[in-house]
Amino acid sequence: MTYLLYGILKTPGVPLESMAGLKGQPVALISVNGLSAAVSMLPCTEGIQGIGELMDYRKVVETLHFCQGVIPMRYGCCFDRAAGIERLLQERRIQYETLLGEIWDKAEMGITVLLPERTYDDETRALVEPSPPKGAAQGRGREYLQCRRTHYQAIDRATRHCTAMAGHYGRIFAHVCDRYKFEAHKEKPLLSLYFLVQKGQVGAFRAVFEGCSDKEKDRLLMSGPWPPYNFAC
Repeated sequence: MTYLLYGILKTPGVPLESMAGLKGQPVALISVNGLSAAVSMLPCTEGIQGIGELMDYRKVVETLHFCQGVIPMRYGCCFDRAAGIERLLQERRIQYETLLGEIWDKAEMGITVLLPERTYDDETRALVEPSPPKGAAQGRGREYLQCRRTHYQAIDRATRHCTAMAGHYGRIFAHVCDRYKFEAHKEKPLLSLYFLVQKGQVGAFRAVFEGCSDKEKDRLLMSGPWPPYNFAC
């Protein structure tokens, strides 16, 4: 048997309501010193990859999150024995307790900035370009070094552009969130921002979004509230 780990939470004062996890298996708690791991026992790890199972996994994490708060684990985190999970809770107790304190009663809101193609030019694409532009002759030392210099200069400009844009939206939402993170997508003209928001401030966050989406020139999409996936590591 394999223990599939959904997340870490404070040991509840009363038993959790019964819920089904992957493959219909019940969700149980393994508890040590005030911390609990939400798990399901599965026959084997094979097949824990389908979209349907991913949705079942997410449903469990979201249920735990909205009930009392949870540190979501990476999908597919498995242990052969309960003793391994107990050891994890013991060895990382301070880390988990600190993190639970930081994300307690908070949710994650997401904003995606759809960058126009004219903005997502060669400079922005350079963020993920693994090699110099085509045509660079690595056998010609001077030309190759110049090509590499141009490439890394483009990366620097693109990074500063995305950082400045993220900072702009971070300031807009600063009064309705605790903090934020961002990432530029590798293959699509998107900038994703993740905001850690008090659950009671979700309505205020949405109101700010509605106000700025009419004023900003960028195309914006909002999602959430979600468990704080991007703040749990």
